[in-house]
Amino acid sequence: IDKEEEIDVVTWQIGRSRGSLEKYGDLIFLDGRKSTNMNSLHFHYITFVVIDPNHKFIPASESFVFQEQPETYEIVVDFTLQMTPGYSANQAKFGWSDYALNQDIVSQWFPNITFLLDTYHFCSSKNTRCILALDFGPQVWLLISDTFRAAVHASTEEECLAF
Repeated sequence: IDKEEEIDVVTWQIGRSRGSLEKYGDLIFLDGRKSTNMNSLHFHYITFVVIDPNHKFIPASESFVFQEQPETYEIVVDFTLQMTPGYSANQAKFGWSDYALNQDIVSQWFPNITFLLDTYHFCSSKNTRCILALDFGPQVWLLISDTFRAAVHASTEEECLAF
């Protein structure tokens, strides 16, 4: 509820989502989208996602928001953490997000994230508008993806950059 006593964010979580966050919360992905086929009121949809060892994306929570902005992401993160008492924000080691967020913002919520990468907008070989695909072609992602994946296991910034 905002300063005007209006609801800006609705966040929900199911048991499987809670358990997945507790188990796989070292890799997180925060993503928002607005799509006319998502809901009849055209709210933005924000998902707090974890990635399991098989690279499967599992929602840790889902939210409808009026605007996709850092403040609403912060509320989504806060609500998700409140709904998952077995998980600490300190557990997140590697994070991804879309263009709405950056390293400085996300580090306030997850202090141990060593690298924040916009995988879809920046490095997806399937996204023809991404920087690497436009400048260098989709083969670049194949060459560098192992480096990014290996960085997940780094415990310091120096180890992350050493790969």
